[in-house]
Amino acid sequence: MSDEELIIEEDIESVSPQANDAKARARAKSIVSKAILSSAQPLEFREQKDRMLIGIWYAAMNTLIECMQVEDVLLVLAAKMHQITGTGDNALSPPRTISEKAMQSYIDSVVEAGMTIIECLEKAQEQLEEEELDELFPETVLDAATVVLQKAWGPDHLRRAIQEQTALLVRGVIQPSNFMEPLKYMTPATPSTAKAEPVEDAVPVHDVSEVPAKPTHVIEYVDPSPIVIKRRQINERTVTAYIANDVSSKGLNGWACWVSSSGNDRMEETLHCGTVQDQSGHSGWVQALHECLSVICANTMSARGQIELYSKDFMRAIEGQPGMRMPHHEELWKEIDAAIEHNNIDFKCSAFTLTKNYAERCDMKIRILLSGE
Repeated sequence: MSDEELIIEEDIESVSPQANDAKARARAKSIVSKAILSSAQPLEFREQKDRMLIGIWYAAMNTLIECMQVEDVLLVLAAKMHQITGTGDNALSPPRTISEKAMQSYIDSVVEAGMTIIECLEKAQEQLEEEELDELFPETVLDAATVVLQKAWGPDHLRRAIQEQTALLVRGVIQPSNFMEPLKYMTPATPSTAKAEPVEDAVPVHDVSEVPAKPTHVIEYVDPSPIVIKRRQINERTVTAYIANDVSSKGLNGWACWVSSSGNDRMEETLHCGTVQDQSGHSGWVQALHECLSVICANTMSARGQIELYSKDFMRAIEGQPGMRMPHHEELWKEIDAAIEHNNIDFKCSAFTLTKNYAERCDMKIRILLSGE
């Protein structure tokens, strides 16, 4: 081999690892960016699209926390902080403020949107695993997320988001921070001055017109245990549901249940309702829960998820506390208990609210049912 050939071969060997690394990162970013882009449709379907940007931030932070050690997360965030330079035309915009009364509903909606985006990212992670690029997954999610968020929030507020998250982790609170978006978004670049990436174009810059009270606490998980990104085995169906009930002055129960489910690359959302005569209101709750579980468990081997309601008494009935179940509902309760036993269904009792889209839809349907008695 000539000296010239030897030099060329040495150059190739010295450059190839870097070139391959850049190619691998570009490939990983493409897969993750498409996953974030694909979340637009399920977010719209679940009426969560107005939480897309903050949901992306939640999903990115959750991914880092679940896939990396806290020390490594801090290093990654510090490196990203140095990459975000300059200032935006919304630098002086104050953070959005939300009243204490509305805060928990806001947090719940952010978590729901974040979980929807996480579902899409899980598919990206599986593809990266198949291509042996999964070690790039967490940092690539952060990279793709910050590309989108910097265009909307601007560099100043994106740095603020990273600072708040870093401070939270340093204090030992290992959760995504409850970041408040700027009231004013960056002025969108004109087509002639910007080359927008696909994911950026897909993200809506929604109208931000909510009102006052800056929080210092963090987002609470819907479940007591953290959301885990890495899923080797999954149930056939994942569900989120809500049931509501009301009684008219004449003793007519109007009930409604909203169910959002996904599985085998199929997503659907349904709302069911009905009436039953019972002045106590108990029959309406039982009918609603029975219908809800029938929908959840239909045509599937197993399901996991959460059903939300707002009656503490009915929550006690679900738990099987003495005296909380009526004898004439015995057969319905047998079927309800069997469905709960054979599936991984949790229940959450929340205060009554109409700030959530699904709660408002159920309440509206109940109002219509009761107005026609």
